[in-house]
Amino acid sequence: MNAILPFLPVYDAAGARAAAAVHADAHIGAALDALSDAVGAIYATRRALTEAEQRSVALMRNALVALSHARNLNEPLMIERAP
Repeated sequence: MNAILPFLPVYDAAGARAAAAVHADAHIGAALDALSDAVGAIYATRRALTEAEQRSVALMRNALVALSHARNLNEPLMIERAP
């Protein structure tokens, strides 16, 4: 395979883990932004929320906390570098 594609880098487990962690962090960040925008859109109406909206906001806030924790757990993997 290297003879066919000599420009491909040699596989390195530490580098692969770090690259995957950075990719995952980008997706986590996108999900955080989307949920934050959705919560902001609900509160932008400046009216009393219905019961269903209150439940939705509570679920979205829980998801934001879970994503934030996932991002914090992922952070040490992103700084891992290949030797």
